[in-house]
Amino acid sequence: KDYAYMGAVKDIDFNDEEYMFERSQGFMVGDPEHCIEHVQRYADMGVDALVLRVDSLPHDQLMRSIELFGKYVIPRFKHPRNIVRPADDILAEIRAARPAHEEALRQFNDTHNLAQKETVR
Repeated sequence: KDYAYMGAVKDIDFNDEEYMFERSQGFMVGDPEHCIEHVQRYADMGVDALVLRVDSLPHDQLMRSIELFGKYVIPRFKHPRNIVRPADDILAEIRAARPAHEEALRQFNDTHNLAQKETVR
């Protein structure tokens, strides 16, 4: 029902596990190993990027799906653009960059405010 607006999937039986798990190319459903096999099929075709939409589940299940995909599937497809790092490392970099960002923003605002005052005169 969530995908009814797309039209193309209106006749899909989402309860048909054989279709969902084995034949569907538009849906990736299964454990990490099955998802790795599914992504590998795309990689074998030359696909170098996938856009995934993880939805239509309760929040805790969505978060678990994202966690499993990030922990087990993504690392199997190492590429210089695919960097999986611990969230704490990324947050530390963001926090370390914050003072420089705030200073650049302050300078921009100061310049912008000066420009507005000069225009008003």
